[in-house]
Amino acid sequence: MMHFFFKQIHPDLTPHFPFEAKSINQKSLAELNAYIDHLDRRPSRPPSLSPLQHVEPPVVTRTLSFFKAYRTRRGRLLPGRVQQFRMVLPTIPPGASVIDRDHIAAVLIRDLEVALSEGGGPFVSEPQPSPLFTPKNFQRDELTRLWERQTEDAMKKQAVYQVDEKYQRRMLWQRWFFHKYQNQLLRKAISTKNTRRRKKKLAAVNEQAMTKVRAKFGDDPETPPEDVQAHLDRVRIIESGYHPDLVFVQPGLSPEHRKEGIRRVCGLNLTKESDVWLLENMWKAMREDRVAVPLIIGPKDSYATSETHGFITIPYDFDVWALADFLEEHLEDARDARAQEVGGLRIRYHDEHETDSSSGVVE
Repeated sequence: MMHFFFKQIHPDLTPHFPFEAKSINQKSLAELNAYIDHLDRRPSRPPSLSPLQHVEPPVVTRTLSFFKAYRTRRGRLLPGRVQQFRMVLPTIPPGASVIDRDHIAAVLIRDLEVALSEGGGPFVSEPQPSPLFTPKNFQRDELTRLWERQTEDAMKKQAVYQVDEKYQRRMLWQRWFFHKYQNQLLRKAISTKNTRRRKKKLAAVNEQAMTKVRAKFGDDPETPPEDVQAHLDRVRIIESGYHPDLVFVQPGLSPEHRKEGIRRVCGLNLTKESDVWLLENMWKAMREDRVAVPLIIGPKDSYATSETHGFITIPYDFDVWALADFLEEHLEDARDARAQEVGGLRIRYHDEHETDSSSGVVE
């Protein structure tokens, strides 16, 4: 039942793997085989021994590291690249029954199938849940990072788009009255004795509160002015996870294609929540603090990477999954090229600055 796993991991069947990956796979497979042998062993107690004299030692859970072929989210194998994954071997208690051992074997096979089927790459289409057991300061550190990230995004939004004072005051009053109406409706709904009517009223609280807010303040304008819309587009790019200063349009692109490209960068063409999450992950990966990679919107079918200057060109009508497949293969190469480009510019600036300083004459 483990043949599907050995075919993709065994060193003799994966000659294209790097030497280090094959060495780790060989050691982990040896431990896995020993674990399987112990799992297949059916405990039997000799009649002459009491239960206390014949106690089988337990097998404590441990984690094994393996390497598998790198497969993109669209299922394409990248030659010469591998991806690491970890396998947790469940604990085998002493004196485990046949039913317990069969259950452990079923869980092990299920986990192996899941580990092999998971796609590679840094981009995910679903949020990753927090671990069940975390260190003492984990949540505090995570909250600090979240606060810093949100503060940075708020500063970028404020720098790009200065909110009008009247509009900001209007939004604050709308929010205040919404909470006021919401609390009033909640108190009335909770005091309803009939269970069915109480549930119906509770479900309609937010909608009724928003209706009262619209009746008091009126509807917001549907189409903002052109200058405001341009700023809103830049803010929307930031909210999608990217910075507008890193988005460029190739010269010669028509206004319609330019508008469609910006629209897709903002994720306005997406309907599934998983696609939006994947797009945000890709943009955040491209604008990583270490080295941000510029993005150029080009003509149709123009996926390309500049190995000299470290930027990525995508078509104006790009597909999210096709872009994820492309970035998985070329993003790190573009980042390395960009790092060399930025480093060279810094060295050149430093040399020119030193030359200008040394050429000055002090009287």
